[in-house]
Amino acid sequence: MASNRRLNPAMVIKKIIFTIVARNYYGLAQVLRQSIIKYNDDITFYAFIADGIPSDNRALFSADAIDVNVVMQHFVAPEKLQEMAFKYNLTEYCTAIKPFCFEYLFNQTDVDQIIYLDPDILVFSSLTPVFDCLQYASIVLTPHILFPSSLEGKRSDRGIMATGIYNLGFIGVCRSNTGFTFIRWWRQRLLDQCFIDSHDALFTDQKWADFIPGLFPSEDVCVLRHSGTNIAPWNFHEREVLITEEDSLVVRRRLDPNESLLLNNECKQEPIIFVHFSGFDYTLLCKGEAVQYNISGLSIYNDLQSLIDIYVASIQAQKETVLKFLGMTYGYESFQDGSLIISFHRRLYRSAVESGHNVGNPFSTDNHSFHSQLVKHKLLLNRAVVKKSDRSNKYNYPNLSDKLIIINRMMRVIRKIIGLENFLLLLRLMRPYSRAEAQLHNVYQNMNKL
Repeated sequence: MASNRRLNPAMVIKKIIFTIVARNYYGLAQVLRQSIIKYNDDITFYAFIADGIPSDNRALFSADAIDVNVVMQHFVAPEKLQEMAFKYNLTEYCTAIKPFCFEYLFNQTDVDQIIYLDPDILVFSSLTPVFDCLQYASIVLTPHILFPSSLEGKRSDRGIMATGIYNLGFIGVCRSNTGFTFIRWWRQRLLDQCFIDSHDALFTDQKWADFIPGLFPSEDVCVLRHSGTNIAPWNFHEREVLITEEDSLVVRRRLDPNESLLLNNECKQEPIIFVHFSGFDYTLLCKGEAVQYNISGLSIYNDLQSLIDIYVASIQAQKETVLKFLGMTYGYESFQDGSLIISFHRRLYRSAVESGHNVGNPFSTDNHSFHSQLVKHKLLLNRAVVKKSDRSNKYNYPNLSDKLIIINRMMRVIRKIIGLENFLLLLRLMRPYSRAEAQLHNVYQNMNKL
């Protein structure tokens, strides 16, 4: 990597931790920052703002905030950046730019060790054990779960296989040939393959990490098996929090009464280093309420309450800052005329790009734009409808069972009309056809694809 050191030239930077947020989560990034510097005085923190920093709001952001548009201009053409910002949703885009942020920091500083943390993480103690891994390994990962068990958490093993073995809410990379090779390989994949798309076996940047132990030398990859790292809702079932006689918080394997054989040291106590509060409602946290919404039926064990209480207190201590930014809208949520971009539009655009169709600036609303085709074919929705439809799924859709009865009756009629052989073929084709990407014919009638 070419060296071009311009980031804080007067500052001696030893270690870096960074996060990536849209503007509305910048307050949450500040909660993370405070927890880092509370226990670590040798770390420099940066927050990359994925949807950019508006010039009229620059004063709201601290010196640690970096505009991603400035970063990405070093790596991709403006047209490619527009494409990425449109075809990816907020989560996909924030994760797609991660390797570019790593490379930018390595290029702009002399630092040898860089760690990425999600903004919904809170640090509970020194990160030295984590950085120590980067003394000998080029890449450091943490698995979603650590222990083989007869029990599964509410986030099932199948669910973890679908989203990736390793959780990339944390990843560490050091300055080395292997580290640079990994970043370049990773960023190339994420230019066009950072979707949340089970049909294509993709899940943001995270699923790609499954390749790391196989692609890179074993001595350069550390799978960190410290139970005090990346404690999160998907592993609550296997981590038990204890309070020592010195009032310190430690963690050990949560014992499964059905397990008769444990591996060596699996029940040892380890200090809690960082906890990943994924899926919590941060507006409610500002009110002192802890609600986790992305894992259905999640069990919050009594021993975990102390961790949640600390996070609630940390959020409330900076409530004014958190709420100030939470009200901001995502910079890439609308077309140039203010009409809302929904997930369906992003997938249609992805399909058009992959089909070789030259759409031009996808955010444009001129007479020959992608937007004009959506208007022509009545494919825009008002914001009230979008808010309801984009959040609907089989767990919260009203009266789903009644609607399913009607659909099943219709399908039985179709089976009788077309016969079993054709019905089975129809079912096989319905899976790819049900994807938004297959509906490009609704925008361009000559585009027929599965």
